[in-house]
Amino acid sequence: MRSFPPCKAKGADPNLCVSFADHPEEINVSAIDWTEGAAAIVVMAEMPCSSAFGGISCQVLGFEIEVSSGRILRRMEARESARRWQKGIAWKIHVPDPPEYGSKAVCTGNLGTGMHNPFRVEFLKASRPDSLWRER
Repeated sequence: MRSFPPCKAKGADPNLCVSFADHPEEINVSAIDWTEGAAAIVVMAEMPCSSAFGGISCQVLGFEIEVSSGRILRRMEARESARRWQKGIAWKIHVPDPPEYGSKAVCTGNLGTGMHNPFRVEFLKASRPDSLWRER
């Protein structure tokens, strides 16, 4: 979430971004390979490919993580991840355009589709209206 803050993305749906920021576990994550004799693991993290995420849709990062401590040993942009790890996985790693950020999130009216619950969004709008529309 620090690398691609959903509520700062150009054209992102502010209703969805607040919900997503509260639930970072919804980022797409895949284990790719073991390294360092199984002492570390390589994972890929991808923002969901949805227009609701605006300028950060489909953004990809790779990480090599020390298993015993959870410490990040290496952080890889999409291009480096594809170059180093493509041969070991069954799908093609997507190398997206750079992320785009804007000064304000724009509501797309996409409340009834996607992975979120429209009733939860309505609750968020009622309980935290200041967090949805302030300058980002």
